[in-house]
Amino acid sequence: MVKSDLDFQHGVLATERHQGEINKFNQIHKDFRAAINCEFSNPELTEKFEEKLYEYENFFEENLLQIGYLSGHELPMMIDFHVFPMVERIIMLENGPLDSHF
Repeated sequence: MVKSDLDFQHGVLATERHQGEINKFNQIHKDFRAAINCEFSNPELTEKFEEKLYEYENFFEENLLQIGYLSGHELPMMIDFHVFPMVERIIMLENGPLDSHF
């Protein structure tokens, strides 16, 4: 096998693993989308989101390796571009227009 073949196979396996992690993240994040769509005015949806906060932390602990990217590589990959903007939206709520609802 040529080195480029090994690189390609590694990339395909990494992409499959990343897609699985993206799907896992989307399951965690769906409650945030529901809560923010109603601007945290629905106590039930807000509570469901708050209960998921620890799952965000667990997700990052499992996937964020020493390198600093969820992909496990020196450069960001699809999983990083998918997850980080979503999480930044949560962080930006603090001291923002919806701060009193959060």
